[in-house]
Amino acid sequence: MRVNKWNRHTCSRIMAKILAFSMCVSTFQPGGADGSAVQAAGNVICEWDFEDNTVQGWAVSNWSSTSMNDMQVAASSGKLELTLNYANKDDGGDNSWVKAGIEQLGFDGKNFEGAEEVSFDFYYEKDAKSQGDLTLQVAAQDNAEWEEIIPDDKKIVDITGNGNLPSEEADGGLVKTTVSVALDKTKLTGQVGIGKLVLVVVGKSTDYNGTVYFDNIRVTKADASDTPGGSTGDKGNIIREWDFEDNTVQGWAASDWSSTSMNDMQVTAETGKLGLALNYSGKDDSGETSWVKAGIEQTDFSGVNFEGADGISFDFYYEKDKKTQGDLAIQAAAQDNAEWKEVIPDEKRIIDITGNGDLPFEEADGGFLKTTITVPLDKTKMTEQVGIGKLVLIVVGKNTDYNGKVYFDNIRVTKAPVPDGSTETKDEVIKEWDFENGLQDWKVSSDWGTESITNGLEAIHEAGKLGLALDFSGKTEADGSDSWIKAGIVQETLSGINFEGAEKISFDFYYEKDKKTKGDLAIQASAQDSAEWGEIIPEDSRILDITGNANLPVEEVDGGLVKVTGSIMLDQAKMSSLVGIGKLVLVVVGKSTDYNGKVYFDNIKISKTVSAVTPTTAPVTTRRPYYPVIVPTETPAAVPTETPSSTETPAAASTATPKPTETPVPAETSRPTVSPEQTVTPVPVETGKPGTTTEVTVDDVTGAVKEVVTTVAESVVTVVENVTWKDGTKSRKEAVTETVDGVISVTETFSSSKTGSVLVKKVKRSADGTVLGAEAVVYTGVSELGSGNYDKNLITEDFLLEAKNAGIKEVSICIEKPTVDALKDGKMAIGVEVPGVDGISVGNIMISKDGIMSAAESKQKLVVKIASTDAKAFYTVAIPQSELKKIKGSFDITVQTGDVSSMGKKEQKNVNGILSANKIGKKDAAVVAIAANDPKGSLTVTAPASALAKAGSNAYVYCYNRKTGKLEEIANSKCKVQEDKTVSFEGSSGKDYIVVNKELKGKSVVTLLGKTKVSVGKSSVKKGKKTKIKIQLPSELVMKTSLKKDVPYAKQAVVVTYKSSNKKAAKVSKNGTITALGKGKATITVKIKLAGGKVKTVKKKIKIK
Repeated sequence: MRVNKWNRHTCSRIMAKILAFSMCVSTFQPGGADGSAVQAAGNVICEWDFEDNTVQGWAVSNWSSTSMNDMQVAASSGKLELTLNYANKDDGGDNSWVKAGIEQLGFDGKNFEGAEEVSFDFYYEKDAKSQGDLTLQVAAQDNAEWEEIIPDDKKIVDITGNGNLPSEEADGGLVKTTVSVALDKTKLTGQVGIGKLVLVVVGKSTDYNGTVYFDNIRVTKADASDTPGGSTGDKGNIIREWDFEDNTVQGWAASDWSSTSMNDMQVTAETGKLGLALNYSGKDDSGETSWVKAGIEQTDFSGVNFEGADGISFDFYYEKDKKTQGDLAIQAAAQDNAEWKEVIPDEKRIIDITGNGDLPFEEADGGFLKTTITVPLDKTKMTEQVGIGKLVLIVVGKNTDYNGKVYFDNIRVTKAPVPDGSTETKDEVIKEWDFENGLQDWKVSSDWGTESITNGLEAIHEAGKLGLALDFSGKTEADGSDSWIKAGIVQETLSGINFEGAEKISFDFYYEKDKKTKGDLAIQASAQDSAEWGEIIPEDSRILDITGNANLPVEEVDGGLVKVTGSIMLDQAKMSSLVGIGKLVLVVVGKSTDYNGKVYFDNIKISKTVSAVTPTTAPVTTRRPYYPVIVPTETPAAVPTETPSSTETPAAASTATPKPTETPVPAETSRPTVSPEQTVTPVPVETGKPGTTTEVTVDDVTGAVKEVVTTVAESVVTVVENVTWKDGTKSRKEAVTETVDGVISVTETFSSSKTGSVLVKKVKRSADGTVLGAEAVVYTGVSELGSGNYDKNLITEDFLLEAKNAGIKEVSICIEKPTVDALKDGKMAIGVEVPGVDGISVGNIMISKDGIMSAAESKQKLVVKIASTDAKAFYTVAIPQSELKKIKGSFDITVQTGDVSSMGKKEQKNVNGILSANKIGKKDAAVVAIAANDPKGSLTVTAPASALAKAGSNAYVYCYNRKTGKLEEIANSKCKVQEDKTVSFEGSSGKDYIVVNKELKGKSVVTLLGKTKVSVGKSSVKKGKKTKIKIQLPSELVMKTSLKKDVPYAKQAVVVTYKSSNKKAAKVSKNGTITALGKGKATITVKIKLAGGKVKTVKKKIKIK
């Protein structure tokens, strides 16, 4: 979650009203204003890795200050090295901006379309300066008009002295950071790219005298690409593919789009490609030789779902020595299967092949040149029902005498991966009706039904579905027509749902296959917004033909039913956190049919598309201020307008820790709701200081007293709302609104006597209302203390709804020092109860640096338990003392649980293959992904096991190795499934763990004993000499003299014993030392036994001379 810097004035006003706090340290995502990046992502267009220890075209730039002429550029240790001395250097007499730059001009032949980022690793010596700082300035100029293509606000990245920039210590006293700088990708095309890239190390009043290094300099683009020709990157998710591996034409044939003079062309399949024998010599098209066409076409697309399709790609080969003049080009055309309209944008249909200097080529066997082409589709025209009906690829001869073969291969229709680097997407359900427990507020719609069929019709709940018994035979409209007879169901209970991003409605529909002799069934959908009740389903998407629709995949199921899964697209632009769906209608339409039977709806969903990324990178450290709950017992006075003179953080010693008795006890009665229709009686009060107004109202119905204090000062408006309910429950909301440079920032703080936790929500908007950023953080307080000092924090449903209504999908939990301090004398366990609210969940758990230090001072492990009504969203994290002491700063952790389908496409394939080989079903495996900002420590995670796990049974935990695609046994892999169907294991940050119900075997499974290696120093030893058995253990194992001995955290004990078969020839000691006693042979048996019982036996033969 991105966290922006708090504005100084805003912080001042908040801090004036709280007891204790700590400064918030901001971090940004890759490419953010601070330039930090975890790693350059996307498809690499250019890269310089310096592995060959050459400078790879980089040289000193004329952007450097004259005083830095003594800088040296070299390559060593696989990096680009700059030797810099800023001591006493200046730039025009000014030492605050002394530049030492390098530049690169070698970009010929590169296609920069879609390029969006420059990234690199930067190293500097941590002890090479006593004053000042280093900064990086990045510049990139295009190769057309040499204009700058890095936005002004992205060019400067502070390095030293930048608390927001993640860094790590490297060998040789170096500090390493990874930087990424955004490009203005709208200025980069297939023809206009980067002409010059400059990286400048700026000395800011510094005496730095040492070496800096650059490495892995990259220009990248996002995975989703509509590059018109020349894309050699990720092909996206393949919807339809022709690879010609079977040496057949796979339905491709000569197209009638070809010029008449090219009728002699031949289409064949050979060597796994589709071949065309073409002769353009002397050919024309209506007398013109500048555009002679030879095309192929494909019309077989039955059963293909084109929803989301956005590209056509293929490999194209031609013979390089088969022409003396002119050029070849490719013209592509794709027509939809509804109205046969073109779905490739006009400007993207033509790709020049020969003579195109921007198109990458490679030489292939047989004198051919190969290139890869990508042509974008207008994906707004592609749906589950409307797809491609005809695809045409034309080889165009432009005044050429080409006479030879061309080949097509790997023709694909694809949908792009999401721009964040994930190779796949998934549907995130906003609202779902599965009818497992009734009709769930669905009912028959009288407004959307034909009276002759809906009269007396009732929805029924049957076999976990919503059913309708429909008889269309003989039914007509009032005018006697039977072509559109309707029976609809309606849902109107849709309040409190955040529909922002909603893009489709999907459902399973069942009908009886033998219940009609004529006509067809269709589905008509309608969704009206909750604001003006306008239609939000585009007109051309409202009707879905069911029977008679050859493009709609169907399957036969039990009971003589046919099942169809349908989806209807929404107008996504009309969905927001404030405006959603107010009414949803699904209508079964009989089209001149005599259908008489039942139909069923199931799994009706409103969803949006999100990235299917499994967390593999630890979140960046983020510290937030601590906000203890302050609920006044009396009507508070007006908030003063004075701003504290300083925003500096008070010393830790002055931070008061709330005592348990100071926290109000949560009231038993829930908070009453104030209806907008209820009247309030104003209570006159005195006006506060100039710029401050106070209003107190009493609700006549509930008796709730609300005081609102509004303070206006310059560009800041502060509104404090205190409510005292009749039952004694109190709540407080403070909103600080500030406008700077047209950007409106609203920071709201919510507290309640129901809980010791506090919600801080921040939203930034532009002047036109566009949301620029939003976040919500819940700060734990000192709440209900149970036995053993168990701290129980409740996140109220009100908190989550407040965040959800701002379009926020994840709430962070921040645990600060006062919470930990209150538990140090007992059980350091912090519980966070999260109510189930659709569309929002808990993201990362943050423990402040002071909180970690406080926990490390105690003798207990620190336990954080997330309790949720969602079975997949609860987990426990335990950090032992040994690991707490390793953490040097604040600690962020995210735990995500699910099944194998939650992993990336490649990971799913690898893991499912291993599971299948071990005869384990997909539902018998659970996935737990751990991400944390401190990779050094380990922790115990308790998370849900697989859906089919049985309490008391054994479970086995393996770590997925992303490099090898294998599953590796972890220390203490075998564990018990608890009564609540959870398992506990010791894991580490940045790793994915697979939990299964039996031990795994096979070549893709790496065991601890399998990684244990045994060798002997010498296999032939002279009498009286010694040699030694060497045991190489994996890092997870620790050798002990007894399996009962203690081992470090996340380790497993191992005992090794040795035995000689011939003690007269050789004896072996307890530590594996072999002593040669007499001439002969002996076999040394090495037995390696793990805690848990597993044993590996290795025999080594030695000869005594």
